[in-house]
Amino acid sequence: MWILYFVLYYILHFLSLLIFNQWFEYSSYVVDAGFIVWALSAFGKDLGKRGPGSVLQAAGIFAAFFGGGVSAFLVSQGLGLSNPFQYLDLRLIFLLLIAAPVIEEFLFRYTFWKIIQSSPRFAETRHKVSFLAWITAFIFSMAHVEGIFFVPEYRDFILYQGCYTFVVGLVLGLLKAKWARMQDLILFHFAFNLGFGCALIAKVGSSGIFAP
Repeated sequence: MWILYFVLYYILHFLSLLIFNQWFEYSSYVVDAGFIVWALSAFGKDLGKRGPGSVLQAAGIFAAFFGGGVSAFLVSQGLGLSNPFQYLDLRLIFLLLIAAPVIEEFLFRYTFWKIIQSSPRFAETRHKVSFLAWITAFIFSMAHVEGIFFVPEYRDFILYQGCYTFVVGLVLGLLKAKWARMQDLILFHFAFNLGFGCALIAKVGSSGIFAP
């Protein structure tokens, strides 16, 4: 049953980019928000209560995700991949550091997590935690790969992005299974994107990276 939600989401998301994005560039976020609102009403607002055992532990995980973002950018440069993030402006900074961590965590580590978890067949699944983490990581990765249809000139980078977002999604899924607190996942996602953005600025230079 959850596969039907997965297919429906991608059809609506793809169509929003294909048809409506030329008039409203945030149309895909409307689809995301619709799924999130539906999930919150259907499954309740149980966002988890447990978090990292200490501030030091949380700081260590934050630093690891930040380093992961830096590494993801540096590897892309080492591979000679041209990426679509040629400059930063306030809109892109907002999307990268605020909108993406919040929306994507609620969509993939809450909405799809809850949909799969509530499926009757899920009760029969062995290794439930691993299954949830792997499946939601795959869905998370595929959401980034669909960009290949709209900016084919960045195909190689988008395929690479699909690989590293799968790893990030898997780690976040395993952390959710351990602590299940959304604010922590959003913070760690923010750390990864912040690391990527800082590496981009360091590479290009602040004088050449901000759009006029």
